[in-house]
Amino acid sequence: MNNSLNQSHVFGGGSESPNLLWQYVQSMSPETIAQLSKPNSAEVFQVMNATLLGYWVGCRQII
Repeated sequence: MNNSLNQSHVFGGGSESPNLLWQYVQSMSPETIAQLSKPNSAEVFQVMNATLLGYWVGCRQII
């Protein structure tokens, strides 16, 4: 995984561009994305789903 983007900056919120998270995800290898896309439990899946939906809704409000 390419860690050229500072994770705390990416997830820190504030005035940063919402595209930083997307840039961080794009910097990951396909293998990393595949592994992260397969949660090990229903609870993890629910948290991931809620987080992604919340992020998506937040981005739509910015537009």
